[in-house]
Amino acid sequence: AAAYKMATRTAEQADTIDKLSERTGIHREELQRWMHAADQSDVSIESFSKGVKKMSEQLDRANEGSESARANFERVGLSLDDLNKMSLEQQFDAIASALADMEEGAERNALGNQLLGRSYVDMLPLLNAGSDGIKELKQEADELGMVMSEETVGAGVVLGDTIANVKDSFNGLINRVGAAAIPMIQKFADMIIAAVPTLVKIMDGLIPIITSIFEN
Repeated sequence: AAAYKMATRTAEQADTIDKLSERTGIHREELQRWMHAADQSDVSIESFSKGVKKMSEQLDRANEGSESARANFERVGLSLDDLNKMSLEQQFDAIASALADMEEGAERNALGNQLLGRSYVDMLPLLNAGSDGIKELKQEADELGMVMSEETVGAGVVLGDTIANVKDSFNGLINRVGAAAIPMIQKFADMIIAAVPTLVKIMDGLIPIITSIFEN
């Protein structure tokens, strides 16, 4: 029972990581490092996810010819050509690190809002740790054994799906038994309904007797 509980809990976590990886485009292992860093800074993973999405949108705009979008990346010290050679997780790491190392103030806030959207404000506790602080938090996830491998996450997702199928199969069996019992239960219910008028007449005859007993 304990092993089953641990396995299902791991499978649930693996499923969460897998779905978030699909939404953000960040590999499962790197995503877990970011999740730990965000958690340690009281940053919600939802804010992190929205920040990645906003960054991707700004990169698309820059690649489509938006001079303002290109300029925003250059203002944090990153060229569009260099960013295009990186994976999505490397792009986010580079942009987050660049913002983290900028001097706090209006310029950083303006660029942060442009590159990460509303998530920038939510991510400030993490960004204020600086690029070195973010790196240390991510490394801490590995040192504490918190990062599941790609294979483990995949196996957890498969187990979760399998358990769901088993539960659905049992529900199907119960439904089949229930379906077979429906005619019998219906017949019994019909018998009760048919007997109600007789029971009402009996009670009508008993009520005066019961009343007189209590009155005396």
